[in-house]
Amino acid sequence: MKESIEARIGRYLAGEMDEQELAGFRNELASNPALDEACLAYQRIWQTKLNAPADHWDEQLAWVDFEKNNFSTTIPLNSRRNVGYWAIAASILLVVSATFYFLSLPTSKTYLYTDAASSIIELKDGSKVHLNKGSGITVFPFTRKGRHIELSGEAFFEVSPDAARPFTITCGNTVTEVVGTTFDIKQSKDQVLLFVKSGKVIFRSTDDNQTALALTSGEAAYFENNKMQMVPNPSPNTIAWKTKELQLKNLSFPDAIRDVSEYFGVIITVENKALNDCGKINSTLPFKNPQAHTVLDVIAKSVNATLTEENGKYIIKGGSCL
Repeated sequence: MKESIEARIGRYLAGEMDEQELAGFRNELASNPALDEACLAYQRIWQTKLNAPADHWDEQLAWVDFEKNNFSTTIPLNSRRNVGYWAIAASILLVVSATFYFLSLPTSKTYLYTDAASSIIELKDGSKVHLNKGSGITVFPFTRKGRHIELSGEAFFEVSPDAARPFTITCGNTVTEVVGTTFDIKQSKDQVLLFVKSGKVIFRSTDDNQTALALTSGEAAYFENNKMQMVPNPSPNTIAWKTKELQLKNLSFPDAIRDVSEYFGVIITVENKALNDCGKINSTLPFKNPQAHTVLDVIAKSVNATLTEENGKYIIKGGSCL
């Protein structure tokens, strides 16, 4: 059974955590202001129960202190008979108040892609997240010091500028940190790819802060096998899944085949391997809301090849470099 937060705070205050757990809990307190506030409330209860001597208590003034959550005042005793009652009442009052406060705190929220109509998520700070198919995010409560999200899959981010609250995204073994920009993050089995459409982004490893890159508009990088590397010429179709627009201009033949295959999720076989050595494709107009057969037919004709379709798979036959 998962340990309650109240129990963890209790063990923390009682000094029952080992060094590793204590370090982890202190990190949580530092990164979660809401948890820190709840812990302080319980700490006030703890200190009162341990430090308020039985012969230094005035029930009426103590009650005022309870309402103010302030236990610094100690008044000479007027009546010993009510010491236990007021001490218990004070503890109950603060336990209930702190528990109510903690339970009312905002919690993280998870969003999953369902369909194109509902794949755009607008956050409280005005930022927008566009989810690709099969993707999801977990949004943690934004604080005065930062905004944090966890991503699984692929998403395009439009982050509202806020220099006082950096925006961070954890994806795989990477962290992306921005202030206000637009960019795409894609997680595959062994790789995380980042493409910056506008603005500036810091892209780093979660395990090693020295493994990091600073990227700007039009640049891309990927993290794989604990290494981070720039992508020399990012494909113009990196965010085609969002724009619903494919471009072939200045793409090599194999790059065009790769982009079309990824966009439509189809298998494309090229029988003549010599076509991979052909020059750039010169189709200048973008394909808006494209169809696989239409785009592949243009690619095939650019190398004098023919296109056939068999059981949902596409085959480019023959052809030669012009």
